[in-house]
Amino acid sequence: MATTTWSSIREDVAKDFGFIKVDTTGTSIDGTVIYSTNLQAYFPQDDALNGWYIHIDAGTNQYEIRRIADYESSNGSITIFGAALTDDSTARSISLFRYVHPQIYRDNFNDALRDIFPYVAKTIDLKTISTGDDQTEYTLPTKLKRVHQVSIGSWPNASNYANNVLSNADFETWSNSTTCTSWSASNLTITQESDTTSPNNYSVFAGSSSAKLQVAASTAGSLLQAVTPSVGVEGTEVHLGLWVYCNTADRVSAQISGNDVTSTPVTGTAHAGLGWELLEVSAFIDNNGTSFSAGLSVTSGTAIAFYCDEAISIVGQSDQFTKHYTKINWWDYAPPSEGASTGGKLIFQNSLRSFQGLRIKGVDQLSEASADTSTIEVDTEQLEPIIDKTRQYVAEQLATQSTGDQKSRWMTDAERYREKYEIALNIGRGLNRPKKNLTLPM
Repeated sequence: MATTTWSSIREDVAKDFGFIKVDTTGTSIDGTVIYSTNLQAYFPQDDALNGWYIHIDAGTNQYEIRRIADYESSNGSITIFGAALTDDSTARSISLFRYVHPQIYRDNFNDALRDIFPYVAKTIDLKTISTGDDQTEYTLPTKLKRVHQVSIGSWPNASNYANNVLSNADFETWSNSTTCTSWSASNLTITQESDTTSPNNYSVFAGSSSAKLQVAASTAGSLLQAVTPSVGVEGTEVHLGLWVYCNTADRVSAQISGNDVTSTPVTGTAHAGLGWELLEVSAFIDNNGTSFSAGLSVTSGTAIAFYCDEAISIVGQSDQFTKHYTKINWWDYAPPSEGASTGGKLIFQNSLRSFQGLRIKGVDQLSEASADTSTIEVDTEQLEPIIDKTRQYVAEQLATQSTGDQKSRWMTDAERYREKYEIALNIGRGLNRPKKNLTLPM
């Protein structure tokens, strides 16, 4: 998904309400006076900018906002209300906003994001959750706010997967109970975990054993395998996937590292703390690289124990791993209760066979803006309805602060923006139509 900064989106929103962006000139900023002869071509008359807001885009006073008290066209000088700025003689980019304080745009933008969800949203394709024996309910990550489609599939057998470049990828071979062949633990205690029956040991994903890993408090660690594949690696992309069981979120990640790895180490999305999850990561090898290390890393924090099993690493091919998924429709989604720290629940009408992979497609709300530098994950086609909804809210707010003809103008503009938003959705721009979205009472 494409990304753009809030400052860029704000400029697009503000263009309909009065907005200009120029560079300062001359002495630039002198206490309560800002100079820009670039403004003279746009505003040749005195006082034309009085009452506008000025935002310093860069430099010593970056992100400072002031109201304009007076504008003199003869020298392009702006006198500001409020505290003096730090003197700055370097040319800086400044943005000027009519009618609306820049932060008001942000507040209305965030309101719009909440109100247009789930029709304009971030698409989520989750492939990390594994099924459990006789389990019918699965807690979802908080990023899945709605579920549209559920499929079930299988993970390839790591030891038999022809393209897997890892040795002892299924954690079945041990020199002794604390030494796993081909794997090296750093700042982790590693122990062989053996499978059992009646009851089944859920800490083993597949086969007869997995690796139990423990990290002490305030310690970061890793479990890695050094790999020098027999296939060509120079300038290729390497993919890694492995299953990890953990009940602590945001600590454990898949990792590819080594001197031949670009931007080493490269870590994937952290484990969500929901039991067995598939962790994946991809990295690029340097043009002359011949080797890399693959495995997992855990960040510093409280002492935790977790398990890993069934690791697969492949070199070169663009798609990571072959997994066959079949769509199913006998599920329901129960959203989280108000204030819950976890996501909703996926509820199946029947239990599933253990250790199958779930593929869950849904949506999450787009990230809200908290600062100029905030990054919003939004595709180009989604920008139009978001911007029009934000403009609608801004115009409605201006209408409440106005009287007479000015009030009528803002109310007319608000309705025009609302209609543009509706048209954008009707023709499918940014639209997420759920195929299924059942909600159960909690």
